[in-house]
Parts: sequence; structure tokens; C-alpha cells
Amino acid sequence: MAILDSHNNAAEMFEAYIAAVFFSADSLDSTKANAFAILNEWLEPIMDQLAAEEQHDGVSIASDDSQLDRDASGSKSRLHEMQQRLYITELNYQEKSMVPGGAKGTQGLRWKVSCSARYNGLYIAHGVVRDTKKKAAEVAAYLVLNEIKDTGFRMRLGRR
Repeated sequence: MAILDSHNNAAEMFEAYIAAVFFSADSLDSTKANAFAILNEWLEPIMDQLAAEEQHDGVSIASDDSQLDRDASGSKSRLHEMQQRLYITELNYQEKSMVPGGAKGTQGLRWKVSCSARYNGLYIAHGVVRDTKKKAAEVAAYLVLNEIKDTGFRMRLGRR
């Protein structure tokens, strides 16, 4: 599809720009492997900003966050309770505050919380953005817990 025919010209142009930066890495006294690191360092703040703005504008990444938030209530403690019984290792939470561009102080503050764990040799991780750190941690734990349950079910059926 030609860029000019695209319904999303800005996204097409942005993708083309990133590709040009990546493929010009050799001429920038850099290697292709280093180009990934350079692009990631540049893109991560942009993507975090877009995620924060998307949440700030009330546009939900999930189709129904409120139901997911209700279902997730108490999941962090349930995950910690199951940690010993199911031999869940390397349980870890990472949190990061995000403020949309142009906002002052804590106006529009969102929290990105990632929960990760190792279960039966599999690394499972989920990150969530919410308006409170507690809510984000509960939902991230809920998603990890559900994947652990699903993985255990598949393993009992002899599938991985």
C-alpha cells in the first residue's frame, strides 16, 4: 500500500522514519545490534507518553477495564499465596509513574506496573497502565495468575 493511499499516513511515515534510522546505522559508526538499543532508547519514552495520553483521554486499551479491574481485586495476595504451593519463582513487580505531556504536577498521573514470574520453566510477564499503582498491580498480578492457571491446565492435558 502506498503511503499516500494509506488511511493512517502519520503511522506509515513514522514507521518509514524508524526503518531509515535503523538501516542507516552503519553510516552512523554503529552496528545493527546497537541500532536496536539506540531506537529503543528513543522510542520507549514516546511509547510511554502515547500510552499515558491514551489512558488520560479515556480511551481504554482493553475493551472493558472496569470489569477487568473488578475481577482482579485481591489477585496480588492470591498470587503471593500460590507462590509457595505452585513453586512460582522470581515473582517481581516493577512500577513507573507516567504523566502526560503538557500536564502539570500530578495532573493525569498514571501508573505502569509490570508483574513477572517464572513457573515450570516459563517466564510470564504482564504490564498494565491504570490511574492508581494499587489497581495496576492487582490487574498485572491477575493476568499473570490467569496465565499460570492456564499453563498448569495445559500441562495436565499433556500440552505445553
